[in-house]
Amino acid sequence: MAGEVEDLVVRDPAGRVLLGPVDLTVTPGERVAVLGRSGAGKSLLAACLTAGLPPGLVASGRVRTGGSWRHPADVRARGVALVHQESATSLHPLYRVGTQLDRAARLGRRRAATDRPVPVVDALLEHVGLDPATVRPRLPVELSGGQRQRVCVALALACGADLLVADEPTTALDTVTEADVAALLADLPARGTALVLVTHDHALAGRCTDRTVVLGAGRLGGDAVEVP
Repeated sequence: MAGEVEDLVVRDPAGRVLLGPVDLTVTPGERVAVLGRSGAGKSLLAACLTAGLPPGLVASGRVRTGGSWRHPADVRARGVALVHQESATSLHPLYRVGTQLDRAARLGRRRAATDRPVPVVDALLEHVGLDPATVRPRLPVELSGGQRQRVCVALALACGADLLVADEPTTALDTVTEADVAALLADLPARGTALVLVTHDHALAGRCTDRTVVLGAGRLGGDAVEVP
């Protein structure tokens, strides 16, 4: 299933084109980097894929995730999960980590877009390098930035999504933690999950993905290229 955007265009309220037209296909288990400078429209592409387009913007075209086509401004999407660049705002500050992961897993079981089983939460925490007994009872503020970002990856996988969109996921991390998170993202195909990595970091793209597309001035420039 993975994901696809077709003839995607996003405009501001005045009609100025911010993104597009864009066509992009991500096949199951594929890892694709979307490269580009700040302001190129990378986060808008991620928002359309994950049904998170900011209010006030006008979109056209269509998006497919979870095997279903939808309008890019729809606020619901199946089969896709997002990892933000700032983990502190991605997790609810008042709920313990275990509670948030358990809820995501329950939601994933109800909305599963494929027949793949939803992973066990404790196994996911172990997979991302965290001790379930230690992390489950904690609030997000009690974790380091690297721990929170690992939780965010586990949260996305707990939803049972077959496409994970990571929007600058290592921007706020130190070099060692960045390498750990990059290794987690690179391992996603082994779990049957495709990846769209939105980044300006060519080195990170090379560590995590199979091919790259370049976004400039709101448009994809040229064909996808293999990452060396």
